[in-house]
Amino acid sequence: MLIGGTHSGVGKTSVALGLMRAFSRRGLRVQPFKVGPDFIDPGHHTLATGRRSHNLDGWMIPPAVNQQIFWDATQDADLAIIEGVMGLFDGYGMGEMGSTAEMAKLLGASVVLVIDAQGMGRSAAAILQGFQEFDPAVAFLGAILNRVGSDRHKNWIKRACDVETQSQPTQEIMPILGGLPRQDKLAIPRRHLGLVLGGENDLDPGDGDRLNKLGDWIERHLDLGLLYQKATPLAQPASSIFSSVSVSKKPEKETVNIGVARDRAFCFHYEYNLELLRKLGAKLIEFSPLKDNHLPDNLQGIYIAGGYPELHGKALSDNQTLRQDIAAASEQGLPIYAECGGLIYLSQSVEIHEDGDHQTYPMVGAMPFSTIMGDRSTLGYCEVHLQGAGAFLPEGAIARGHCFHYSQINLKIALENDYLNSQSLRKLYQVHTSHGEVKPEGYLVGNTLASYVHIHWGSCPEFAEHWLEFCKKDHKKTCL
Repeated sequence: MLIGGTHSGVGKTSVALGLMRAFSRRGLRVQPFKVGPDFIDPGHHTLATGRRSHNLDGWMIPPAVNQQIFWDATQDADLAIIEGVMGLFDGYGMGEMGSTAEMAKLLGASVVLVIDAQGMGRSAAAILQGFQEFDPAVAFLGAILNRVGSDRHKNWIKRACDVETQSQPTQEIMPILGGLPRQDKLAIPRRHLGLVLGGENDLDPGDGDRLNKLGDWIERHLDLGLLYQKATPLAQPASSIFSSVSVSKKPEKETVNIGVARDRAFCFHYEYNLELLRKLGAKLIEFSPLKDNHLPDNLQGIYIAGGYPELHGKALSDNQTLRQDIAAASEQGLPIYAECGGLIYLSQSVEIHEDGDHQTYPMVGAMPFSTIMGDRSTLGYCEVHLQGAGAFLPEGAIARGHCFHYSQINLKIALENDYLNSQSLRKLYQVHTSHGEVKPEGYLVGNTLASYVHIHWGSCPEFAEHWLEFCKKDHKKTCL
C-alpha cells in the first residue's frame, strides 16, 4: 500500500510510521519505502520496521531501476508500505514526474489517501471525489481521515460520501477506511532540514515510545486486517525490464575496502548506492567521525555522505586524530568521495550561529575553502554533467540527484592561494538545477572529490563503477 496525501503536512509520515509499527508488531515483515529524495523519513521507517528503507523517485531514477529497487527489497517481505511525498499529484514541474501518483502507477500500488479532516464536513467528499477523478489510472484503496474531532465527525463525513455516491451512481467515492483523532504530542519534531533523525527524541528502539504510541493510535482506530486484505498483492514484474539497469561489469574476486562514514553526523545515504558498491565487489567498513579515533586499516577509498555535521561541530572538531588521518589520506592520494555534509567536514572549518554567537570549528582541511551556515536553504533536484573527469569518473556522463543545504562555501582561502587558476582545485561538474541555473561544482583536490549534490547512482551506475575501479589502484605516491 502507498500512503499518499492531499498536501504536505497532512500527516502522511505519522500514518505511515504508525502502520509500519502496527503491522510489524503483528509479526509481519514490513518493507518500507519513501517516494522522493528524502533521507530523514527512511531513518524513521527503519526504526519502525527493523528493515532498511529505500528511496524511490520518478525524476532521479529511471523507471526500471525503481522497479528493480522495489522488487529486490520485497522478495522476503509480507507487506510493502510506501510513504509518498508532498501532495499525491505534486512532482517535478507541472507534470507527474517525481510524484507519488506516478510511483503508484509504476509499481501497481493502491493508494491510501490521507486527508486532514479538521473543520471539514461534506467538503471532504468533494476532495475525495476530485482526487479520484483527476487521474483514473491511479487506484485507490481508500481514505483515512486524519485529525477528526470525534467518531460522530468521522461518521458525518462517511454519510456525506454515501449520499454523494447515491446521487451519482457512476461516480462512486473511495471508501473511508477510518478516522484518526488529532494527536499533536505524537508529531515528530522538526529542524532546518526537516524532521529530527531516527534515534533522537524518544524514537530510539531502546524505548520506542513515540513509535509504539503511533502504532497504538493506528490499532485503535483502523481495521488492520481489512487494510491488509485490501492491499495490492506483491507480484514479480517481468524480468525483461531489468536488462537496462544491470551493471556493465561483474564484480571480480578482488575485494575493495571502502570506509563509509556513518553515525548521527553522517547518515544521509541512499541504500541503493551502498548496495551497488557491494554488488561491484566493495567491502564496506563503517566508521564514526564522532567516536572513532582513527580510520580503519587498509582502506582503498572513503565515502562520506551527508547528514548534520553542523549539529556536532564541536565533537567532530575535538576528534583531532581522525581528522588528521583523513587529511593525511587525502594528501597521500587515497580516493575520497564526499557529499554535502561530507563537503562541510572536508573543508577547513565550519562557522555556525548558535544562540546569537558565532562558533567556528576546524574540520579536516582537505579542501581549500571554509563553510558557513546560513539562514536560507538551497533546495531542489539537480542534473550533474561530468566534464574533464578522465580516469576518476566517466567523462561526459550525466547523473541525477538533489541538493538541500543551508551552508555556503567561502572560497577566500582558495582565491588567496590561487588554487583555481593553478588547477589545484578543479570543478568536475556542470550542475543544472531545477531552477534553471547552470553552475560549475564538484570540487576536486588530488583524488578527493566533494560536492553539495546527493547523487543517486541508480541514475548513473557507471559513476560507482569508475570510482571503485579507481580505488583499486595504488594511490600512495601519486594523485591526479
